[in-house]
Amino acid sequence: MATVKASPLVTDLRGKLGQAVFVQQPGGVIQLRERVVPHNPRSSAQLVWRDAIRRAGRAYQELTMEEHAAWKEYAKALSPNPVRPVNLFVQLSARFLLINGEGDIPRMPPSAPFKGDDIVVHASEEPGGILFSSSSANANDTTTELLVHRLSAPHNRTYLEKYRSKGFAQFGQPALVGLSPSWYACGVRFARPSTGQMSPIIEIERVQVR
Repeated sequence: MATVKASPLVTDLRGKLGQAVFVQQPGGVIQLRERVVPHNPRSSAQLVWRDAIRRAGRAYQELTMEEHAAWKEYAKALSPNPVRPVNLFVQLSARFLLINGEGDIPRMPPSAPFKGDDIVVHASEEPGGILFSSSSANANDTTTELLVHRLSAPHNRTYLEKYRSKGFAQFGQPALVGLSPSWYACGVRFARPSTGQMSPIIEIERVQVR
C-alpha cells in the first residue's frame, strides 16, 4: 500500500484508477490501495436468489420418505450421469419461487419433460431500453424469461453464463426492459411456472441502447 502527502497541486485525489483506489485519510494523507472485487457480491437479484435457495433447501428437509424416493427416481431417470436429488429439487424449487414470487413449492417431481414454447421472440431498441415482443401469446403454463448480456462492442462473443435475467413476461403484450446505453445481446428462456422447469437459453438479436 502506497501513501502520498497532499499538496496544493493534489488536494482532492480520490476514486479509482485502473486496479488502484485512492483513499483520503485524516491529516492530508492519501493511500493508494489495490482495488478489490468482492467475492460475495450482494446485489438485489443475488439476494433474492439466495433467499429462494434457502427456502428451497428448507423445503427439501420437510419431504416425506415417499416424496424423497420419488425425487431420487426422477433424478436417476433424468440423466445417465449421477444427479443428487437434493440439487435437482433445490434448483427447480428456487426457480419456482423466482417465477411465482410466492406459493407452495411442489413436493413431487415434474410428471413430464418441458420443451419450452413455439413462439418466436424479437428484441428492438426503444428509448431507454429494449422492447421484447413475440409472435403470439405464451402457451398454457408457460412464461418467458427476458435475458440480456452487456457487450462492449456489437460483434463481441457471447457467453451463456453472462446473460442476466430481467424478469419474466407472459406474452400477449410486448415487454419493455429499461437499460443504460450500451450494446446488448438479447436472449430468452421459457419456463413452466407450476414446476420451475426451464428451457435452454435462446439467443436472439443484438440491440444498441442509446
